[in-house]
Amino acid sequence: MLLDDKGLKFFESEIERRAKNREIIDSLIAYDPAFAKEPVVLRWQDESAPFGQPLPIQGEQLRVEERAADPAHVNDRLAFAKARRVKEALGDAIRVTVRSNRSAAV
Repeated sequence: MLLDDKGLKFFESEIERRAKNREIIDSLIAYDPAFAKEPVVLRWQDESAPFGQPLPIQGEQLRVEERAADPAHVNDRLAFAKARRVKEALGDAIRVTVRSNRSAAV
C-alpha cells in the first residue's frame, strides 16, 4: 500500500492517541504503582508505544497486516476502564475505543 494523505492523517491521529494513552497510563501508575503489573495495562503500554523513527513519508510503500481480533481482551479492557480503582485514579472511567484489526507495519 502506498502511503497517501489519508494514511498520513492516520499516523498523525495515531501518534496523538498513543501519547494520550501513555499519559493516562502514567497517571494510573502514579496513583497506584500496582497498576503497572495489571495485564491490561501492560498490553496497553505495549500497544501505545511510540512508532519507530523515522516515520514513513508520503508515497512510501507500506506492508499492511491483518490480525485476528481478541474479543476476550476487548472485554477485559472494558471491565478495566469501568473499574472503581480506575475511576478513583482518574476521576472517571476510561473511554475505550476499539480500532480496526488492520494496521500498517512501519
